[in-house]
Amino acid sequence: MLISTHPESREMEVNLSKLERPPQGQVFLALFNLLPLRITLLMGICIFLYNHGLSIGCIRSYKQVDWEPNAPDIEHQFQL
Repeated sequence: MLISTHPESREMEVNLSKLERPPQGQVFLALFNLLPLRITLLMGICIFLYNHGLSIGCIRSYKQVDWEPNAPDIEHQFQL
């Protein structure tokens, strides 16, 4: 709060608002053309799909177990 009320901060905001900026689509394409960014995005997508694939596998294995939450001996229920 103190920084935003400082006179130099106000002056900087005014100067930055006067600058011409390229369109957002052009900036996106320029960033997407960078190889490290594409590799990072691909890795993120692959990790997302891998993690969700593991989650589905866990759900499927839990469905194969006879789940009785009120059973006295719960350890035998998790042996496949």
